[in-house]
Amino acid sequence: MSEEQLVTGGCLCGAVRFECKQQPFHVCYCHCGICRKSVGGVVSAWAFFPVASLKFTQGDPTWYASSATAFLGFCRTCGSPIGFNNTEYEHICIAHGALDNQDAYPPQKHWYLEDRLSFLDLQSGLESISCLPEA
Repeated sequence: MSEEQLVTGGCLCGAVRFECKQQPFHVCYCHCGICRKSVGGVVSAWAFFPVASLKFTQGDPTWYASSATAFLGFCRTCGSPIGFNNTEYEHICIAHGALDNQDAYPPQKHWYLEDRLSFLDLQSGLESISCLPEA
């Protein structure tokens, strides 16, 4: 992947669009209950970008304060998950499903695998970690 390749994405209806001139520095699946609720799925997937490098080019997500420092972003029109931002970090997690070229950024790890739903059968062989990585 070239550092110069533009990463783009947005919501289902197109009201929110973003771009980043840097590739994600981390891509993962997360099995925690908060992430599952935020994306409405049995597992979530996130791509991490430096906050300073990500630019919203059309519209802005609506941010929901899920804690004192964490915010979940979504499109106010179609409800699509856009991202997760924690003011204590210098990175933003973008919902993998919001990326235009999802196939180019396969997840590298599972987070909180111990919280996975019992019926979810994983045969990926990816590393499993139980904490958020440092940027």
